[in-house]
Amino acid sequence: MLLTCALLTVATGPSQAAPAALPDVDVVLIAEIQDTTGWLALHQEVGNRQGEAETWDSIGFAHHHLHEYGEAIDCYRRALDLFELTGDRDFQADTLHHLGDSRLAAGDVEAARDAWRRSLAIFDSVEHSDADRVRDKLAATPDPGDPAA
Repeated sequence: MLLTCALLTVATGPSQAAPAALPDVDVVLIAEIQDTTGWLALHQEVGNRQGEAETWDSIGFAHHHLHEYGEAIDCYRRALDLFELTGDRDFQADTLHHLGDSRLAAGDVEAARDAWRRSLAIFDSVEHSDADRVRDKLAATPDPGDPAA
């Protein structure tokens, strides 16, 4: 979330105007996607995998909140692949958490629970405060494969 705020503050240039019918938050999210494209290219050009991964995560966040869940899932998977290469476990867990949210919003409960379980395992291993939030989501979202659910 901090990166999202930073990317909204530091623009790479003027954004194209969004359609007037969109609520203000949607305009901001569309601008974020447009603005982060330049950052993404820069990180890729210089080989900054961590920056590239963080940027993909931010783009996924914007797509999720625009209800473009398929796009969000693709962005989160790209971010996750890069975070796994860099070995950044905190960001891996955070991205898995986001991926689970987008999977659930897209209607894939089983995939959402899988992403959250993976996120929780990492959060628990590093004693991260977000573990309880993920644990609560798992408890509140019944497993479709569990006959008791």
